[in-house]
Amino acid sequence: MTEPQEKPRVEMLWRRDWCARHLEPFRAEWPRGAVTAMIMLYNAAVQMPAIVDAAAGDSARIEAAFERFKPLCCFVDAGTLAAIYSKAGVTP
Repeated sequence: MTEPQEKPRVEMLWRRDWCARHLEPFRAEWPRGAVTAMIMLYNAAVQMPAIVDAAAGDSARIEAAFERFKPLCCFVDAGTLAAIYSKAGVTP
């Protein structure tokens, strides 16, 4: 029997993916809405052409793309960021 291979993973890293300014609305009631916001940010990021091109569907390359375009909160458009705040239940 062969050992199952560990699947590559993408780590959620607050300090890499959010800048202090965009994270500020969460501080008052941390961690309310934070997980929702992170998942939505990642979902938006992996659909952005620059990240899709850089990652080419490979998990290790996704990590590298997230590093290249950090913080992700500053890389998504303002409408996406507003939707993330709204769904997370925080006011910017």
